[in-house]
Amino acid sequence: MFRRGRAKAVLGHDLPEPRVTATGRALMVLYVGLPVLAVLILLDLFVWAAMKTAFGVCFGLWCAF
Repeated sequence: MFRRGRAKAVLGHDLPEPRVTATGRALMVLYVGLPVLAVLILLDLFVWAAMKTAFGVCFGLWCAF
């Protein structure tokens, strides 16, 4: 993504290379991970409800109890 090479001097200061920080990782989880997780949970509930309604079959961990 970024070119690796010598750090460039800006106004006499050597700047470090761009990198993903802890805040960047947290924002990736927030903006990518949580919506994907929400969609998968909704899909799982839809399939569970469809199977329960259409076939009377209960599957999943909660059906074992």
